[in-house]
This record gives sequence, C-alpha cells and structure tokens, in this order.
Amino acid sequence: MAGPGKWDETVLNLAGPELYRRNAFRLLGLPLGASQRELSRRMQALKLQTRLGIKELKAAGLAVVPAPDEGTLREAASRLRDPQSRFLEEFFWPWPLKPEGAEEPDMGLLALEHGDVAGAIGSWEAASRSGETPGVAAHNLAVVYHALALDLECLGQTAALSPGQVKQRNAYWTHALTQWRTALGDEGFWEAAVGRAVGLGDPRVDREAVESLRGVLPSALLTINARLAARAAQSWDLDEARRHTGLLHGSGFDAGDVERALLRAAESAREAIRAACAASDQEAEAGARRGGEAATRLMDSAGPSLAVLDALLPHGHPVLAAHHDDVALRVLRPQVGYAKETDDWELSLKLLQRALPLARGEEACRRLRENIGIVENNLKLSRCWFCEKRPPDDAAKVKVPMHRVVARIPIPGGSRIQWQKLEAYVPRCRRCGAVHARVDSLSLLGCLIGAVLSLGGCAAVMAASHSKLAGFGWFVLVMVAMGFALNAASQLPRRRGVKPESAKLEFPGIERLKKEGWSLGEKPQGV
Repeated sequence: MAGPGKWDETVLNLAGPELYRRNAFRLLGLPLGASQRELSRRMQALKLQTRLGIKELKAAGLAVVPAPDEGTLREAASRLRDPQSRFLEEFFWPWPLKPEGAEEPDMGLLALEHGDVAGAIGSWEAASRSGETPGVAAHNLAVVYHALALDLECLGQTAALSPGQVKQRNAYWTHALTQWRTALGDEGFWEAAVGRAVGLGDPRVDREAVESLRGVLPSALLTINARLAARAAQSWDLDEARRHTGLLHGSGFDAGDVERALLRAAESAREAIRAACAASDQEAEAGARRGGEAATRLMDSAGPSLAVLDALLPHGHPVLAAHHDDVALRVLRPQVGYAKETDDWELSLKLLQRALPLARGEEACRRLRENIGIVENNLKLSRCWFCEKRPPDDAAKVKVPMHRVVARIPIPGGSRIQWQKLEAYVPRCRRCGAVHARVDSLSLLGCLIGAVLSLGGCAAVMAASHSKLAGFGWFVLVMVAMGFALNAASQLPRRRGVKPESAKLEFPGIERLKKEGWSLGEKPQGV
C-alpha cells in the first residue's frame, strides 16, 4: 500500500466493476469488527469445508456467486491483516450505525448477515429518515445498492437480463449514485470515517489519509461507470456505452469529476492510439512504398480505440479532436510520396477519403480536402482521359497544338505579332485510340460513299427522268442519309463507354493552359 498522500492511485485502481465482488468482508462472510483471531478461525473453517467438499459456505448477505476459490480467499484474508488495506475494505462495506459495544444490535447489519438484503435496506432508510447518523446510513445504502447494480452488470455479461432485472439494475444505479452523493456531502460521515481509520491503530491510517480519500473518491466512484462504458464500446455495444455515460452525466456529481473519470477510463484507448501512430510512423519511414500499407494498418488498428473515445467523450472535446486529427493527418503525410513512388493514385485517394471523416479540427479537414483534390487530379492524369479506366499509352496520346501571344510590335501599316507555341498532350489508352481511329475511318468512308452516291445518283436520275428537280431531290436524300450515318459513327465511342476525341478540349490540363493565356491552334489567326 502507498502512503496517505499517494492513495489516489490505490483507490482509482480499486474503482472497477469488481469493487464489491472482491471485498474481503463479503468474500469471507465476516463482520466489520472481526479481530485477527476471528479471521484466522474463519480461514481454518473455510479450509476444512473445502477439504470436505462442502460447497455451501456460511456467508453474510450479498454472498458472491459463484463461490470464491481458496486462492481468492487467502488474498482477501491477507488484505484484512494490513491496516491500510483493511481500511479500504471497511470503507466499501456497510458500517454499524451504533457505536461498537452498544447493547442493542445493529438491525441493518443483522439483517444483512442473515441474507435479508431488503430488511437491511429498510432499516437504513428508516435511520436516514429519522436523522440518526444519516451520513453513515446513506453510505450503507450506497454500498448495498452499488453492489447490487454491479452484480446485475456482471450477470448481464454472461446472460441476457429479464425486463424485471433491467428495471432493477437501473433503479439500483440511481439509488447508489444518489446515496453516495448524500454520504460524501455529510460531515458526520467523514468524522465517522476518521474514527474507523484511527481505530485501526496504525499511524499510516489517520485523518490525513481520510482527507486524501475524500479528495479522490467522487472521481473514483464515477470511474466505475466510465470503465463499464469503455468496455461496452470496445465490444461495439454503443447503447450500453451511452447508458453508462448517461448515468455519469445525470449523476449530479461535479462536471469536473465526471470528466476526470471519463478521461481515466479512456486512457487505455488513448495509449493504443499512440502506439498505433508510432508503429505507423516507423513503418512509413521504411520507405515511400510502405505508405499505403502503413496508412491502412493505422486506420484499422486505431479505429476501435477511436470508437471508444467517441463513446466516452462529448463531441468537440479537445482530447477527442486531437486523437482523431492525429490519426487522420498521419494517413495524409506519406500519401503523396507513396503515390508518386508507386503511381497508385487510386489507393491513395481511397485512403484519404477514408481518413477525412476521422478528422475533427478545421485545419485537418482543410488539408485533407485540399490533398484529395490534388490526388483526384493526379489520378485523372494517370488514367486515359477518354475512358478513365485504363493506363495511358504514349503512342496513343492526343496532341493539342496551342499558342500564346507574347507581344504586338507596332510596324508601319500595322503590327507584328510575337507568339509562343506549345504542344500539349491528352493521355489516351490504346483501346480508346483504336475507337477514335475507327470513327475517323467510318466518317471518311461515309463521306466518300456519300459523295459517289450523291453525284453519281444525281446524274443518273437526271438522265433517266430528264428533270433537274428529281436529281436535286436525290442529292438531298443522300445528304440526309449521310448525316444520319455520320451521327451514328460519332456515337460509337459513347456506346463503348469512351468520350469522343473532341473531349480532349475538356481535359483539366488543357483548361488550365487556357486559363494561363494559351489558345488552341499552332499560331494566331491571320498570321
């Protein structure tokens, strides 16, 4: 055990779902004032019962099910032999309302010893109403209700609770947190706690130790629900997680204590995220080609822990936003280098799009969106512009001559133009090039056939009918038919999922050059 000034960590470690199921007095079935001699006799009796195979052990109310094994009982007895540990075991178990040695028995403890939990609760509720040691009565009610609630939480881990049990569990939680709040705010209760501490006769357990416990106890009690919420979130049971965080926020305890409890329960998830980020950094440093795998592995490994933080912390909490942004930006950093090294812009885009919903901060979101736009543009450049599927073929690229006027120099009778020329290229795959070539061939063939049919047919009709009007009609008919044929040929690329060759002017690179002052054609008009 740590010294009085360092009890915080000890109490916080105790604050878990097993707080009461591991209580030494509950496990051993001993009264709170049991002496060391009584403890030894009880342990001897338990050992004898174990050797004889007797499973039904004499135990106080709230007996633990299933019964503890011999090793658990030995550990419990060991805690009662150390005054510091014993004080905490006593603190989380019902106390007598009357001073030790009083003539009248404590009816609440007597009922609990005989397994009458309802009778014990009734006795302490009556004492609370009468004003007789109300702080201690509230403490006893808090302990019992808390233990009952956690017993049902434990049962719910192995079997579905009935509607009646769910209703009981919810009521127990409400009563437990209410009674704890009452007890912690009662000075008479804390004076009773000091009396119990001093009565153990150990200088390490004194008023200062009790004050240390008083400071940490609200946060420690709330940590139990926070850890249950974290456990539920880790199992993707978000409704259960929300139930426990709802209990915390509705408990009436100080908001700072609630936040500290949630952050404490979130620490293991935060540590897992930090470890995943460090592993991702190390993997990414091994080479740019590892950037894709590193980013995928980071989001896969950090995702469940981020979900735990989402369940525990309110939206907009700085700790939540910091961890989300840390993961999202670590996905971003190696992507450009990875895509340039591997030319796998498609995977890089998918990773950035997956990382964007993770980001919370405005700056992180802005950077991700900006880089998504860059990668989308690079992906277009790395694919055939006309089908946007296949890689481009250098032999099939489309040339787009362009020029830009640099200056107009006045000369006698006019001006002389100086210009620059540029050959821009639009990426195209071999298959799209073949489709465009076929369109050109069909168009040329259609024009030749149309010319022959129109001129030859026109002459033949005129000769046969001796009418120029009939010849003109034939010419018009052939031209209309040729128009339909050329239109059908122009639609061939679209039917095959390919943009027409004229779409080259819509290519982002061409549009960018036009914005920079370049015009289509090898030279200015009139030159």
